[in-house]
Amino acid sequence: MPRAYSKTDVKEILGYSNISVVHIDESFYEPNFMKGVIEQGSRVWINALGKYDRMELEERNSGFNELLKKKYVNIIQTDLPEELLKYLKNKKLHR
Repeated sequence: MPRAYSKTDVKEILGYSNISVVHIDESFYEPNFMKGVIEQGSRVWINALGKYDRMELEERNSGFNELLKKKYVNIIQTDLPEELLKYLKNKKLHR
């Protein structure tokens, strides 16, 4: 999966016809830009690995609460999949 480190990277990645997921770096996350990615039919992937997983281990729901403030993210990579699934189901955010 291609990872984007800038808006320019995202635009280039979305130019490929066979890619429907963009792994974004949190450093350039902006809700309106991500909304545009979603509106083009692509999915937005972000990492919980590291920062948010550490927060979650220190205080339950803190990392996931913070991560989900990022609107339009619909794929989350984590080292805590069972915890994330339980969290999402409790929030009625998982189908």
